[in-house]
Amino acid sequence: MTKKDNKVYSAPFVNGQEPELFHGQHNGVTPNLPYGLGNTAKNGCGWIALYNALLLAGSYMKPVDVILEIIARRGLRLWGFFGTKSRAIARIIRERGHKVNRRIFVKKSINFDAIVRSSVTVILEYAWLFGGHYVALRYAPDGKAGDYVVYSDTKDAVAGQRYLSINKWVKSKMLILSIISVES
Repeated sequence: MTKKDNKVYSAPFVNGQEPELFHGQHNGVTPNLPYGLGNTAKNGCGWIALYNALLLAGSYMKPVDVILEIIARRGLRLWGFFGTKSRAIARIIRERGHKVNRRIFVKKSINFDAIVRSSVTVILEYAWLFGGHYVALRYAPDGKAGDYVVYSDTKDAVAGQRYLSINKWVKSKMLILSIISVES
């Protein structure tokens, strides 16, 4: 067990070190990783959100294994040019032993704050003006900067972004395509 952002979660150690969460598709080694017929910088937010959610839930997979697992589950949309299918993401998490609740085309009026608070982690897929994007979220109260953390909020993010409310953050998005909550 380790403590990050004032919330304890299980993270396995790899070669004696705790694996790090990914923050953005354009950072570190991730941009150059192939994803389908494209690359991570352009359409890898789905596998990054899955990797982060698994890590937050106490499961670890190497990044390349996450990508290969999505491909094996036929989880690429149009050979990866349109990212990842949420059904494949939910299935991979479920097969790792976690309870999963997946909803598609979600109304913005639901209480996203309550969903994130009651889950170990959440993956949210939304549409915006230039396409779609996946993020991993979790509830991690710190008493000052905001209790909700969004990982890989932007392609160039360098850390999890804190928000006072996910409900307000969600309202700025055009359309919520899917929400995958991981409950255990």
